[in-house]
Amino acid sequence: MFNVKALIAGLVFGALAATSAQAAPAVGTIDFGVSGSEGAFTYDDATKTITFSVGTFTVDNATGDFVALIGDAGTMTNPIDLDGVLPISPLWTVSGFEFEATQIFDIDYNVSSIAGFVSETLSFKALGYLDDTGGSYDTSFGIWEYTGQRTGGSAGTWSGSGAFRAPEPGILALVGVGLLGLGLARRRA
Repeated sequence: MFNVKALIAGLVFGALAATSAQAAPAVGTIDFGVSGSEGAFTYDDATKTITFSVGTFTVDNATGDFVALIGDAGTMTNPIDLDGVLPISPLWTVSGFEFEATQIFDIDYNVSSIAGFVSETLSFKALGYLDDTGGSYDTSFGIWEYTGQRTGGSAGTWSGSGAFRAPEPGILALVGVGLLGLGLARRRA
């Protein structure tokens, strides 16, 4: 026979502990890019490697917790080996946030010739984690998409767009503490 009061107390304690022990994760979207000579890049399709002429960018648009980053400068890992060892950590950084790519997929590279000019387009997606090195936010999970275009060699444009949300470890912590409370209630009964 178990004690219902102890079980309820254990569940209430578990709920409070699970919610108060976590800081809030950063949630929202972030968009950035580069154009002109600074946007030039090369891509080696055989090795799946991108090299940027300049590995910096500016945040163009953001929502949620990232609004304050609009106008801030960031850096890309340069070069990026899309077929290499994962995770790529960090893939990019901006104002204390670091994105770690744990999976690269949907790599699409096209070359065409238009009126004697070679045009290249490259896109890929990355799943991963966004960490706040300043410690104000917990880790967020998200997807980041890269798109690059280059015509004629020396100039180009590339952009990145990411959407980040909270992982769900709090639910597991709540269930775990609730089961602990249940175990304690059984032991005392």
